[in-house]
Amino acid sequence: MKKALKIIFASLTVLILVLLLLPILFKSELVDVLKKEINNNINARVDFEDVNVSLLRNFPKVELQLLLFNMEGIEEFDSITLLTADIITASIDIKSFIKPAQGININSLSFEKANLNLLVNEQGIANYDILPKEDSSDQIYFGQIENYEISESTIAYHDKLSQSKMKLQGFNHSGSGKFADSVFDLVTQTEIDSLSFSYENIPYFLNVHSIADMIVSVDLNEYRYVIKENKIKLNQLPLQLNGGFTLGEEEYNFDLIGQSTNNSIADFLSIVPGFYVNDYKNIQSEGQATVNMSFKGRYKESDNIMPAMKLDVVLSDGYLKYPDLVFPIKSINGDLKVTAQEGNWDDLQVHMKQLNFIVNDRPVGSHFLVDNLFGNTGYNGAITGSMNLEDLSKAIIFEKLKNLKGIISGDLKLKASQHDIVNKNYAKIDFNGQFKATNASLTYDDINFSLNSASALLSPQKIELETTLLKIGESDFNGQLRIQDPLMMLTNGSVKELFIQGNSNFINGDELQKLGQSEPKNNNSPSTTTQRKIEKVHFNYDLKRLKYADNDVNSIILRSNWSNDSLKVKESKLEWNGSTMSLTGYIANINTYLFNKGTLGGKLYWKADKLNVSQLYQKSESKEELQRILVPDNLDIELDADIGQLIYDDLNFNAFTGKLLINESTLLLLNTQANMFNGRVAFQGSYDCKDTSNPTFDFKYDMSQIPFKSLFEKSSLFKKLNPFAEYLDGKFNSTLVISGPIGEDMFPVLNKIDASGFFETLQTELSGLPLISELKAKLGFEAAKKWYLEDSRNWFEIKEGKVLFQPFTQTINDMKYDFTGTYGLDHNIDFKVRSSIPREKLNATKASSLLGKGLEGLDKQAKALGLNIEVGPNIYFDINITGTFKKPKLSIVPTGSGGENIESVVQDRIKGESDKLKDSIKTRVNKESEIIKDSIKRAGNAKLDSIKSKANDKIDKAESKIKDNIISKADSTLSKIGIDSTKIIKDKVDDILGKTSKSDIDSIKSKLNDWNPFKKKKKID
Repeated sequence: MKKALKIIFASLTVLILVLLLLPILFKSELVDVLKKEINNNINARVDFEDVNVSLLRNFPKVELQLLLFNMEGIEEFDSITLLTADIITASIDIKSFIKPAQGININSLSFEKANLNLLVNEQGIANYDILPKEDSSDQIYFGQIENYEISESTIAYHDKLSQSKMKLQGFNHSGSGKFADSVFDLVTQTEIDSLSFSYENIPYFLNVHSIADMIVSVDLNEYRYVIKENKIKLNQLPLQLNGGFTLGEEEYNFDLIGQSTNNSIADFLSIVPGFYVNDYKNIQSEGQATVNMSFKGRYKESDNIMPAMKLDVVLSDGYLKYPDLVFPIKSINGDLKVTAQEGNWDDLQVHMKQLNFIVNDRPVGSHFLVDNLFGNTGYNGAITGSMNLEDLSKAIIFEKLKNLKGIISGDLKLKASQHDIVNKNYAKIDFNGQFKATNASLTYDDINFSLNSASALLSPQKIELETTLLKIGESDFNGQLRIQDPLMMLTNGSVKELFIQGNSNFINGDELQKLGQSEPKNNNSPSTTTQRKIEKVHFNYDLKRLKYADNDVNSIILRSNWSNDSLKVKESKLEWNGSTMSLTGYIANINTYLFNKGTLGGKLYWKADKLNVSQLYQKSESKEELQRILVPDNLDIELDADIGQLIYDDLNFNAFTGKLLINESTLLLLNTQANMFNGRVAFQGSYDCKDTSNPTFDFKYDMSQIPFKSLFEKSSLFKKLNPFAEYLDGKFNSTLVISGPIGEDMFPVLNKIDASGFFETLQTELSGLPLISELKAKLGFEAAKKWYLEDSRNWFEIKEGKVLFQPFTQTINDMKYDFTGTYGLDHNIDFKVRSSIPREKLNATKASSLLGKGLEGLDKQAKALGLNIEVGPNIYFDINITGTFKKPKLSIVPTGSGGENIESVVQDRIKGESDKLKDSIKTRVNKESEIIKDSIKRAGNAKLDSIKSKANDKIDKAESKIKDNIISKADSTLSKIGIDSTKIIKDKVDDILGKTSKSDIDSIKSKLNDWNPFKKKKKID
């Protein structure tokens, strides 16, 4: 017995250890398998961060938890989130793991902090339709489920096809039942902190607190659901439901009845959107409210069949008084009936027999009837009464409205049919009335509103509205509004034609912007914004002064028309910062751009006396706040500009003209030119933002008669590209093509730009350059402090942050310099200057004396070798310059005198040897040519290519032999006089054989001539 107990105990211990360790040992494999299987069996993309598995907590059931679950749509709903949840927990029968082919039996399921986003697009396709289309009836997933729960969650539903929205915030729901049985009772408990629902952008429920406890009889054989017991409460309004519904394959059958009887007026008004505040429980109330509704019949979408519907709402002898307010709302009476027979609801009728109330002895009464809502709709209604706003504020609490004053009165009648409205049968339409408001004022969100007077006259043809001195904060408005054929808004929601004539003395744009941002978007409630189509608008407006973002704009005049989704600006003028500006042209596809992400197009003509670009934006001192300005991809705009004076940073451009194109995330400048520093500059190019993380620019500049010093002082980019200009006094011409990326600070990334071009000096003198002082110290110049530069054209390139100058020659005070080299944008320099200086320019200093002796010694060594280097009037030497412009480092190497420097001697020697070897190789080539011809005749075409290849090899080897012989002989000559010949000889050999700096200059010229950043860009006609 003891032995048996030990065996049983040991076995249980091993079993428990296995149950504990299996989820840990095979956790990563389990995560991978679960993700794979879920994604393979649904039409969605699923991911989760982790999995917890417990075999002990509910043994013999397995508890599975998915942590940080995320499900996204695919195809039409790619990357749109369908479901997220912090934790999803499922209790699964362990047999499902032993025999997975029989399906997975889930016993319980829970979602914690879930967000469910249900969406139906314009084509009627739902993002929650994710199950495979093939039959999967042999799989059992929920056969053994006993309970489920959703806690602290949000459910959002948006049907774009029907324009309906619903949002359930703070959703807590649980249900239990024996799903294994065909017939069972489903017991549910639901509480929703905030329920909102809208249809066609009209809110019917807004932030309603809801409670629903229900027992529903479920028959899975017939797919019938019958409500047995229920307790429902919407805010303070109780609701009782009876009946049920059956879900067929192609149609649904409804038999539902709902009622709420013998309620107070306050209970009913608690669910009316916007009417109540949170303190509705303490409102004094009298009178009764009754609600009855029913849905009976079939719903079949394919045949457009709807069930019969009936809704009755009756309010009788209502009385409401808010605590701490003076006046009650008395004599509240309402009678609303909505009916439709089973079918397509073309007979739908909405009949408000009455809706009346009194505030401080001022009655308001109304009634209306809308029948055949989906056919030839008929309208019959009226509203009449007056209201003292101050009395109203003493009867109803408005959360953000304060200090209400003024009298509003109106009398409106309407009787018409949709047929008569559409066909403008004005004789059969009764639509008349008037509206008045006088001395009205209120405070909203600490901004004061006031109105001296407003009046409106109504007729079938038009509504005319006139306002005098409407003030919003510091801003004032006066004007007239005329709506042509106003009843068209009842038929298709559109305004046929609108005329606006207005004027203002002052508008505070900052204050109005604050007002527009004061009401945060409530994510818990459906949007109430309705997109209305306005076919034509005529807008004329005059404004004396506009204040916005520390800018004062004066004398604004705007004359424009709107038609066919296009705004035509006939005339617009304004004065800003001492400049008069005007704008004309058109902007197209505005509605498409605003509401459907379409492309905004247009062509505009802009003229201004003066524009300071820096005043259009505020520079940030924090690099973290800097952000690139990106060009949107849905703009197609052409702008012709004519600006008398354009100020950009510290640069002044006069007579600025050009064309600006915005298209496909790219800004193009064409034919742009201006006067600058009494010179002329023309530029064109592109700013490309297709890659938003790496926008680039590509520009070409042509500058003429531009002063060095002026541009150096005003342009930070020029200062970086040409620091040498600090020491130049004169003018220059230049052509430059430049491209590269734009940094976060909207400045070119200097170490990544590429540029090519030239600058041509004009009447220029060089002074103050530290290099001159350094040369004087080393060579003893008697030259003047200023050097006058001959007019010259100097070619350069910029690559990887370095400026590469092509060789160029300058003669300064009879001294000749051949320049070549580079300098970095960090101002480090590496120049080589080959100099020819008259002997008399040098003083008898120690440096010049040593230099002369060095040349005489060199001359003696050269004569011993048979070279002719005579002491002449000029002294030749190389100057190697490193360091920076501010602190240069010089290395001077003498190279000869007497009109001929060492490199000239080297070149002569090389050329002589080259000519000899060329003659030799020519003879050899001719001889080989004859051999080749004979070989071709003997071998025929079959070996022709092989013979030619061998011939080319021989010629290449011969050319190489020429170079080797030249270098060898020249090197042996120069090495005897102690000169390192490698660099000199190599350069000269390449020069003799055709590789010169001219080819590099030709390359730069080609870049300038062939530059065209627009060759792949779309142009606007």
